[in-house]
Amino acid sequence: MKSISSPRSASTDWILSNLMFFSLMIGYASCARSSFALAADTEPMVSLAGGVPPQAPTLLAGADPASAGNLLQMRIYLELRDKAAARQMNEDLHNSASSNYHKWLNPQKFDEMFGPLQTTYDEISAWLQSQGFSVTAIRRDRRDIEFSGTVAQADQAFHVQILGMRDGKHYGITSDPMIPTRFQGLILGVMGLDNLSAVSPASTISPI
Repeated sequence: MKSISSPRSASTDWILSNLMFFSLMIGYASCARSSFALAADTEPMVSLAGGVPPQAPTLLAGADPASAGNLLQMRIYLELRDKAAARQMNEDLHNSASSNYHKWLNPQKFDEMFGPLQTTYDEISAWLQSQGFSVTAIRRDRRDIEFSGTVAQADQAFHVQILGMRDGKHYGITSDPMIPTRFQGLILGVMGLDNLSAVSPASTISPI
């Protein structure tokens, strides 16, 4: 007598096919996320000189890392598009031998000629948001970008360690912040990584 094997139902095949499909998609998504994170972590960075207050090494000697969850209000200042041309224009405006003598520019005209490009402004804003920051103010003249984020986000994005003073109020960095190399020459400075401007070394609190 010939044995008869029962065939799998169409619904069983459909379920198995879908399980395989979703497994593959989950694996692909995991790889994509890992690749994206790796690309973000390995983007070439360059140091932005002048970001450390001169009093910081003294004030922050022996300080501990600031609380990772503390919220910071920060600002990035952008360079003029053509500083040399802007400087020359300023000289010409005050030079009686120049054809531009006393041909004053209104702010809008100056920004059109020398201000940061909109594409530059948008790219820097997009990078800040990709680091988890919230862009809180957009400037018409595109000279600066206000943004907020936590100490942990700032540490990671700018490759610094924000340290807190013993008074629990003041904080700062002892190494220059870093920015993506593609923004070199476009970003003038980063403000808000410290609040040491009103603190002098003599005002530090000694440990008990």
